[in-house]
Amino acid sequence: NLDARRPRQLYEKQMVTQYALRLLTSEGWQEIVRVTDNYKRLRIHRFSPIACSALRLVVQQTGGDPCARVMEIRAYEE
Repeated sequence: NLDARRPRQLYEKQMVTQYALRLLTSEGWQEIVRVTDNYKRLRIHRFSPIACSALRLVVQQTGGDPCARVMEIRAYEE
């Protein structure tokens, strides 16, 4: 929904408005980020390095659509 001809809404229906990022560490799943009231298309989260074997995005709410739309997740050490 990047069509500039129509008026923008604070929350697009397909946008993920609430989510959490979790890492699988040797101690189990750890939540490292929790976001509520998101209205941005691009989110960048920075945190100290953590040894893990998996990253999980948990979508908790969208702007109204029954399906979440996530186009890309990047995770790397700077």
